[in-house]
Amino acid sequence: MVREFFIFSFFAVLRRSENAGSFSCEDFSFETGVSKYYTPSEFFSAKFKKNGFSVLHINIVSLSAHIDDLKNLLNFLNHPFDVIGISETKISEQRHITTNISIDGYVFENTPTETHFGGVGLYIKNGINFNKRNDLSKSLRGISESIFIELSGTNAKKILVGCVYRHPTPPISDFFELFLNEILAKIGKERKTSLLLGDFNVDLLKYDSHSGTREYYDILSANGFRPLIYQPTRVSATSATLIDNIFINDIETYSNGGNITTSISDHFPQFCLLDIFDQIINPKEIRYGRSYKHFNQNEFENELRAIDWNQLFFNKSSEEAF
Repeated sequence: MVREFFIFSFFAVLRRSENAGSFSCEDFSFETGVSKYYTPSEFFSAKFKKNGFSVLHINIVSLSAHIDDLKNLLNFLNHPFDVIGISETKISEQRHITTNISIDGYVFENTPTETHFGGVGLYIKNGINFNKRNDLSKSLRGISESIFIELSGTNAKKILVGCVYRHPTPPISDFFELFLNEILAKIGKERKTSLLLGDFNVDLLKYDSHSGTREYYDILSANGFRPLIYQPTRVSATSATLIDNIFINDIETYSNGGNITTSISDHFPQFCLLDIFDQIINPKEIRYGRSYKHFNQNEFENELRAIDWNQLFFNKSSEEAF
């Protein structure tokens, strides 16, 4: 029933957007998430809390070419994202990177591509304990790349964060059969809260009209994942597609995020602020009760005998008092 609820709710939002004649959705709110568009200035003015867990993703179409643009955006937003996912880094083992791609305050991990396109990376904020998950980080030539890390919060809760890029040319069935199903199966066995960031090159707006899109969403949904971004992420004068996203497999986690309308590349960046590491501390409830630790039955019986029961139950004035 949970899976069916999210399918209905998510695509009800998309249909509302389409019926309105515009993909610029207003503020759509579910019980566990909000997603909308922000200009960089609107993001800055929103003054999102900085002590929660937050992620950002962008298809940057070459990290070395746009690293300065990314740094300028991060400086302007002035928000300490815990993890920044980058798809289409265009970093390959054969291609030497001459541009400095480091970002102050972050550690960079990546999976290179075996082609001239693709490649994924993660910037992890300094001070966060993490391990790279080599078993989930893989590159399949011309199909897809992934990079995964496992990190811990202050409450010792561990989560998985992965960034995925799917190459658009091969059949989508190759992505399922050779890449996605294996990763989701491994994640499912660990029963950890997991986030999938990336450019999947599957337009969720075509759920009703494209069988591959339906299968893509159904596979993710069957493994407990739901999307946190509801609006198109790549918009041009002739098209609007929802191909980039952030997915989570935790139903209860609340997300506040959306797309940032900046022109670093032809994809909008996506962000989510999550209560994933928040500790809910229930205040101690004051409870009252009798302690029979020092109970003396004889004294209790003597007290009962000393009561004038007739006066208690048959005194007229007492009755009127009640």
